[in-house]
Amino acid sequence: MLDKDEIDFSSVDYSALSWEEKACLRRRAIARAGIERNQALRQGFAAFFRPLRRIGGRIYAAFVAWRNMRRRRREEATAIAELRGLDDLMLKDMGITRGDIVDVVRDGGFIFRGGWP
Repeated sequence: MLDKDEIDFSSVDYSALSWEEKACLRRRAIARAGIERNQALRQGFAAFFRPLRRIGGRIYAAFVAWRNMRRRRREEATAIAELRGLDDLMLKDMGITRGDIVDVVRDGGFIFRGGWP
């Protein structure tokens, strides 16, 4: 059973057709070939880009992680600069020394000041 767009060339006597019928048959064949070509290209591109979509998701996740790290480092640099701008008495009031500034900012503020237990 043939669809309306399919052409069975084995049953067509091409030499017996008029030039209008030949032109119509040619147009239908070209249109059908274009549909088949587009479908094949769509399937080929889908098969090609499917793994790239997964890779793209991983690249995006890596970019977001890099962007967050840069933002965190920028915030840390700002905090370090602000603490370095304070005098030693203000730092002592907060319980830190000038040498502890980077550790306080990057490690969350825990400074072990005691001896061994």
